[in-house]
Amino acid sequence: MKSRLDVEKMAGAVAQAIEMATAPLAARVKVLEARPALAYVGTWRSGAIYEPFDCVTHQGSLWIAEGRTTERPGEGKTVWTLAVKRGRVE
Repeated sequence: MKSRLDVEKMAGAVAQAIEMATAPLAARVKVLEARPALAYVGTWRSGAIYEPFDCVTHQGSLWIAEGRTTERPGEGKTVWTLAVKRGRVE
């Protein structure tokens, strides 16, 4: 029969092994969680301020802002990236 001290040592060794095995996964999760997330903020509105990674729909297409802007998607010195092009209307 194992003594309490032996059991505690084994439990500590198991916990350490689990921590070592999962450390790379924890580091990867931290990197992934630090990435900016896309945020759908609705239909584009004149005068609204959009931040990087904001997504809007405009004239049936989905656009992603690459920088802070008030500009209409697809016009001028655009900071918008077309993500989904409007389909053909029948």
